[in-house]
Amino acid sequence: MKKAKNKDANITQRGNSYRVEIKWRLKDGTPFCRDLQRATIEDARAERDAIYEEYNRLLLNPGVRDGRPDKPMTVDALFTFICERDWSNEQDKHVRHFRRLYGKHVKAVLGRMPVNAVNPGDVNQLLADLAASKVKYKGVERPPSEAFLKYVFSTVSRLFSLGRQHGMTTANPCSVKVKWSKLTEERRLLDLTEKAAESDKEDLDAKVLTDKERKRLLTGVEGTPAHIVLTLMDNLGCRTGEALGLVGKDFNFETKRVRIWRTYENGKYKLTKNKQTRSIPLSKALIDYLQSLQRGPEEAIALNGSGRPLDQKPLSELVVPAVKAAKLPSQVSPYWLRHSYISRKLAEGKNPVDVAKVTGHTVDTLLKNYAWAIPEALNNFVD
Repeated sequence: MKKAKNKDANITQRGNSYRVEIKWRLKDGTPFCRDLQRATIEDARAERDAIYEEYNRLLLNPGVRDGRPDKPMTVDALFTFICERDWSNEQDKHVRHFRRLYGKHVKAVLGRMPVNAVNPGDVNQLLADLAASKVKYKGVERPPSEAFLKYVFSTVSRLFSLGRQHGMTTANPCSVKVKWSKLTEERRLLDLTEKAAESDKEDLDAKVLTDKERKRLLTGVEGTPAHIVLTLMDNLGCRTGEALGLVGKDFNFETKRVRIWRTYENGKYKLTKNKQTRSIPLSKALIDYLQSLQRGPEEAIALNGSGRPLDQKPLSELVVPAVKAAKLPSQVSPYWLRHSYISRKLAEGKNPVDVAKVTGHTVDTLLKNYAWAIPEALNNFVD
């Protein structure tokens, strides 16, 4: 029989909380592990004593767990157990994601399987099936990204990892490396095949807007802080974060140039993606527009309603209704203006080296990922 050797046995203080950590084994060698935190020492002692009672009960009745005859635990039962012990805090965004992803994408496939019967092949098959399907994101059904698949994988891995800590399972089927490149390549090819069946367009993934579409998009955001950002991107071909990171002193109206050297995202300024500074010429129309804003040297060009620098998430929320009002594809984002700028300049006959320098790319990257055929230019291709 296990008894606490002293009042605070197996309890350690961590900052403002108290951790109860127990790592034992039952007579049959099954791990019996508990690891939890409580806000007060009294709650930690109560949990520790309850764990001792549970362990002693299992020693006396090895065929009984939690007062019930021992049966093969299913993944659903393990999920319910972990939700009660470790995933009960719905204020934690990771907990919310884990619970949502399990309910939407894991439960139907693995839920009824015995925990110790799940193997790496089952997890790989789950991911492969997901990669070949479509998931709903922001109201649009699309092939899942590699990041999404990794999040589903981490959900299953975390579930089994906690199960091992609590002695509910002996293995974690996610301990093997997944061939992500193969999964995402198969998904990409399937997506292209489906699109090809629906459309005879040559460029299935083109992220370019025609002149009319660009004007409709800019008209849709007029009167909002998003109009400033989209105008900068349309005229400079810069990244979204780079447009948000511009302040008054970055513009030199005497030399008619702007210095781009940092980005703004999630309330923080960072260096540009390639950590390089570049200088871009300004048109007279853009200079007139910027001067009308009357920004101070240290003041952000794009401000939200509170006078603070506009961030990417609020920007997206402003652009979504404008995209809908402009009758553009739902996947259109501000970044399409960067693609459109590059394609437009190349169609006008600008030197690819110059366009690459202005946009902060190598020529290879520019031509491979940002240059698209413009329908208007193709219509006038033949003399």
